[in-house]
Amino acid sequence: MLKVDEIDGRHILSLVARDEYDVIVCRPPSVPTDGWSFVPVIEDEHAIIAGPAHPLAGRAVVTIDDLRRCRWLMPPAGVPAERLL
Repeated sequence: MLKVDEIDGRHILSLVARDEYDVIVCRPPSVPTDGWSFVPVIEDEHAIIAGPAHPLAGRAVVTIDDLRRCRWLMPPAGVPAERLL
C-alpha cells in the first residue's frame, strides 16, 4: 500500500536516520550523509515571482540590477533556493 506524508523539510534527516520511510523526495542535504543514496529524478528550476502590477512583470528580460532594486521575500535560511541567492 502506498502511503504519502508531507513534512517540514527540517525533519527529513532525522526521519531518514530513524529509517521511518522507504523513499523520501527531497533535495540532497548540505551536511555529510555517509551511507545514504541520492538519485536525481528531475532537474530543478528556480523562478522569481511578481504580481501582475509589479514594474518587472511581463518583461522578457530582467537583469540582476533590476532585481537589486526590489524588496525580496526570501526562503528560509539553509534551503537550496536561499543558498543560490
